[in-house]
Parts: sequence; C-alpha cells; structure tokens
Amino acid sequence: MVERPTEQLHLALGFPGLSLSDERRYAWNLLNNILGSGMSSRLFQRLREEHALVYNAYTYTASFQQTGYSAIYLGLAPHNVALALDLIAEELADICMHQISEKELRRAKEQVKGALIMGMESTANHMGRLGRGLMLLNQVQAVEDIIERIEAISAAEILDIATSIFCRDKMAAAAVGKVEGIPESLACLGW
Repeated sequence: MVERPTEQLHLALGFPGLSLSDERRYAWNLLNNILGSGMSSRLFQRLREEHALVYNAYTYTASFQQTGYSAIYLGLAPHNVALALDLIAEELADICMHQISEKELRRAKEQVKGALIMGMESTANHMGRLGRGLMLLNQVQAVEDIIERIEAISAAEILDIATSIFCRDKMAAAAVGKVEGIPESLACLGW
C-alpha cells in the first residue's frame, strides 16, 4: 500500500495463475474474458454500469514458463473501496460456485476468437506470437488449433479453473492513492 494524495485510488488484487504450457490456459482465457475483459464483462457491468463505483475495472493475466498470475484492477474514488470489494467478492463467489450459462460461454468464445483473429492482422502481434511460441514453448501453435481448443471448453471447465485460481488465501493486493482503510476492507473480504 502506497499512500499518495490523489483523487483516484488504483487497486490491484492478484492471484496465482497458469504457466504457458498448462492446458487449462484456454479455459483461463475465457474466464478472464467473462470476469473482466471489456465493457460487457461481469465486473465492468456490476461495478461501473450498475453501481457507478469505479472509473475503470478489468482483469488481466500473464503466463510465464513456470507460473503465471491473474489480476483484478480497479480505478476508483477511495470512499467506494469497501462496496466495490464486496461486489467483487460476490462475483468471485458466483463464478466459483455456479456454472456460467451457455449464452455467456458462447459470447466469451466469440470475443476471444475474434480478438485472436483480429490480432493476426497486426504484423507486430503475429511476429510476437511466433517468437513467443518458438522461444518459450519450442513450437508455434496454429490459429486453427487454438480456435478448436477454445471451442472445446465447457462451462464445467470454467468453474473448475475459477475455483482453482480465485482462492482467497492466495490473494495479494497492492494500492496507490488514499489507502486508509483498505487493509481493513481486505481483511473482511471473503467468498
């Protein structure tokens, strides 16, 4: 926690993730999309659109050769932290206890596939994907293979990966801004 005299508080919640070689990474990517990737995601809709608590809310992931991480980012006014964290806990509890609907799964698959295909239009993205594949996995995975694996993911697999990633006792937090009261709010956080 870093105290700064700013109007906006930046808060990140981190969780252990998956390595580049973990086959569950396709389900993990869909989970990330559902929870916090874009304006139609659960966290953006709940925290910004329904409750107007945050300036921004999103999730992101990173994978490395032996490990990875998932993170939830919030930009918000400090007085909104406690309620925002309660709503995040509700969303995490829901996604860890109930299967997502087929409609939500289909939307996530289409968004992830679309982003993959659109990313292929960029020479830098295409070369980066090829380089990462060769350097880190010793192979380049065909786009068709990735799409096939995305399509094969079930709602049950999303539930399984959510329960393995979003463990409260493995969560780390970082904040920059007016951080008074955040440790207490985090201590009460549970799902």
